[in-house]
Amino acid sequence: MPASAEFDLAALSATYPLLARIGMDEAGKTLMWLDVAQAARWPFKTPVKDRPVVQSVPMPSIKRVIGAFQQTLSSGIPDYYETTSWGNGAQTVSLARIAVPVKGDLGPELLAYWEVLEPEGFA
Repeated sequence: MPASAEFDLAALSATYPLLARIGMDEAGKTLMWLDVAQAARWPFKTPVKDRPVVQSVPMPSIKRVIGAFQQTLSSGIPDYYETTSWGNGAQTVSLARIAVPVKGDLGPELLAYWEVLEPEGFA
């Protein structure tokens, strides 16, 4: 597994604007946003660095998303999920998400990237 320090999130976010680094809190119980790209618009509630991931994930998706992230952290196997869709105001947003495990200073972390599949120009 590569080290998270090998990935410059600020530089990568120029090409991949919906990119974040995720890890566990100090107690090892809560998934936290460790670093977040400065995207103009996220297709869910904007992630905030050092805040719990659950605060940004849409309510119907919380168990699935948190479970997938926790499984990826524990297994060390990348996870790809396609067409996560929900209503975002008056439109439906479809996404693909990949979560790749990396070594962090305090344990395993994830680099998570979302790609908006529709509508065009959302992000």
